[in-house]
Amino acid sequence: YCRYPDCPKKDCDDHKYRACPDGSYVYEDPYNNCEYPDCPKKDCDDHKYRACPDGSYVYEDPYNNCEYPDCPKKDCDDHKYRACPDGSYVYEDPYNNCEYPDCTACCDPNDKPGQFGDSSCYLGYQCCPDGAWSCNTVDGVSFICDGQLIFSGFGKECKKTKSSKAMRN
Repeated sequence: YCRYPDCPKKDCDDHKYRACPDGSYVYEDPYNNCEYPDCPKKDCDDHKYRACPDGSYVYEDPYNNCEYPDCPKKDCDDHKYRACPDGSYVYEDPYNNCEYPDCTACCDPNDKPGQFGDSSCYLGYQCCPDGAWSCNTVDGVSFICDGQLIFSGFGKECKKTKSSKAMRN
C-alpha cells in the first residue's frame, strides 16, 4: 500500500505556554506553525444573562470561565458634562447609556442656619448626606438627617454659585 510521509513538524519552544481563564495552559502546536490552540471551552448555562443599561444583554463567555463580558460601551460626547453644586463635574457614563451619574449632595450655603439673626441652631448645625442642613438643639453632637439620628458621615457645604439651590439632587 502507499503511504504519505507525515507533515513536517516545526521546532517550537517547549517552554512557551499561555494561561487560560479556567486555570489550564495551552502549549505551542508544532503541527500548526507553533500557534497556540484555543483554550478549552467551559460549559456555561446558556440561559444566564445580564441586562445592560442600554437594553441589550450579555451572556456568559465559555472561553472566559463563564464570566460575563462588559456591557457594550456607548459612544458619548466626551465633552458633555454637568456642573455639580460642590463645584465638581460629572461626565456622561458610556456604560450607562450616556446618563450622568448623580452629583454628590452638598448643602446650599445660602440656606445655612444661623444667618440673618436666626438663633434656632444654638447648639450647632451640620450638612446632612442628602444635602439638607440639620440643627442640633439637644447635645451638640447628634443630628437628625433624613429621619435618622447620626453622629458622623456628614455632607459638605456647596461652593457658592448662583444656581446652587437649583442643582441640589
